[in-house]
Amino acid sequence: MSESTKKRILLIYTCALGILLIAVGVLFVVSCVNIYNLGDRPFTRENISSAFSKIAVPVYIAIAAVVIGGIGKIWLDTDEKKKNKPRVKDTLAILKKRLASVEAAPESAQKIKREELCRRLIWIGAAVLLALSLIYPLIFIFSPATFPADNVNTANASVADAMIILGASLALPTAYSVAALFVAESSMKRECELIRAALTSNTANAAREAEENKKSALSSFFEKHGRVISISAKCTVVVVGVVFVILGISNGGMADVLAKAVKICTECIGLG
Repeated sequence: MSESTKKRILLIYTCALGILLIAVGVLFVVSCVNIYNLGDRPFTRENISSAFSKIAVPVYIAIAAVVIGGIGKIWLDTDEKKKNKPRVKDTLAILKKRLASVEAAPESAQKIKREELCRRLIWIGAAVLLALSLIYPLIFIFSPATFPADNVNTANASVADAMIILGASLALPTAYSVAALFVAESSMKRECELIRAALTSNTANAAREAEENKKSALSSFFEKHGRVISISAKCTVVVVGVVFVILGISNGGMADVLAKAVKICTECIGLG
C-alpha cells in the first residue's frame, strides 16, 4: 500500500471518528439535561442507568472506533523515517542553539524575528479571544437570577441555556485555536528554513573570508619580501649557470662543443 493511500485512509477515518465523538458528546449533554429536568435529586443510579441505556450503542461504537483507529494507525504507519522524524518544535530549538553561536546577516535575523513575532501575536490573539468569549457565559452562570432557588423549572431551563451559551461562545475560540496550530507550525517550518539558510550563508562567508585572508597573507608576504626573493632567484640562476660551465670545462665538454663548431663552420657552411 502506498504512502498516499495510507494518508488518505487515516484522514478519512480521523474525520469520521471526530464526527462520531462529537455526536456522542452531544448525546451525553442531552442526557444530562434530561436527567436534570426530572426534578429533585435527579441524579440517582436508576435515572443515570436509564438515560445511559438509551445512548449505550453509539457510546460503545465510539469506544470501539477509537480502539480500531489506534490499531489501524499503528498498522498503517510503517514508515520508520516518519516515526523517527523529530517534531518541528524540537528541530527549531536545535537550530536556534546553533544560530546563537554565529552571527546571522541582518536581513535573515529580521525575517527570523518576524516569524517569532507572528507566532506570539497568533497565540496572544487566541488568549484574548478566549477571554472575551468567556465574559458573557461567566456573567450568565454566576448571576443570582439565573438559578433561582425557589423555582426549580427556571433553574433547570437555565442549566440548558448556560450549556448552549458556553458551547456557542467557545466555538469561535476553538476554531481559531485549531487554525492557529496550523499557521504556527507553518511559521516554525519557515523559520527553520531561514535559520538553515543563515547558517549555510555564514559558513560560506567564513570560508570566503578565510580564503581572502589566505590570499591577503600571501600578497602581503610577497609585497614585503618580493625584492629579496627576486634577487635571490637571479643569483641562484647565475650560480647554477656558473656551476654548469665549470662542470662542462672539467669533463671536456667545452672541447667537444668547440670541435663541433669548427666542423660546422668548415664543412657545412664551407668556410674552409
